[in-house]
Amino acid sequence: MKNDIKTELTPLLCRLGRTAAELTQDQLAAEIRVSTKTIAQFEAGNTNPQRRTREDIAAALARRVDFIPEGPDGGAGVRLRIEGCQMPAPAARRSLPDIIASLPEPTPEELSDGTDQSARGYATDLLGDLLPKARELVDILRDEHPTQAADIAGMFGISIDPVPGLTWDAVFAAVEKAGATKAEVKGLLGSSGSRWLEHHRSYNSPLTVEDAYTARPLLERFGLWRG
Repeated sequence: MKNDIKTELTPLLCRLGRTAAELTQDQLAAEIRVSTKTIAQFEAGNTNPQRRTREDIAAALARRVDFIPEGPDGGAGVRLRIEGCQMPAPAARRSLPDIIASLPEPTPEELSDGTDQSARGYATDLLGDLLPKARELVDILRDEHPTQAADIAGMFGISIDPVPGLTWDAVFAAVEKAGATKAEVKGLLGSSGSRWLEHHRSYNSPLTVEDAYTARPLLERFGLWRG
């Protein structure tokens, strides 16, 4: 097993690596922009995240720990990286509009007939043709598959965050201000949803897109949904 284990990551190795790196589930989730529930359910063996998510988890952990392959002397495991030898964080993913904007400006010759014949102009026109279909795809996915919808939206430079900047502190403040009872919250989110919500009470991090769609009934009830 290589250190960038990607899709080979198991729930046990995830839990061991995260613990060795002294990361909480919330911290790991925030780093790779998924919900804490995604990490918790994976480590418990209850769900198997998408390949992209598993790769992101593995990459985040591999910057802090070495994954030890299974061998004749024992099973797979992890060990802390030697200080000063950490792998650099991967470059942030750029959207297609950002990539196109980084292409060279058109030359006078490429503009000579009144149209932009440069690579940048061609890419801009093609992106314009693709955007309506990309928005349609995001709209189809975002209720049931918000993580994948967010990935596609980010690729095309589309904003789909229905609660930009909203923190968990603000959510609980709104619920408490309205005098909502535990029974009311449970009625909105169900038993597992209300437990998931309570787990975030001590954190003031912004909600991810997946968080927002999971808590949508509650956010709509208390006027926090802007989507």
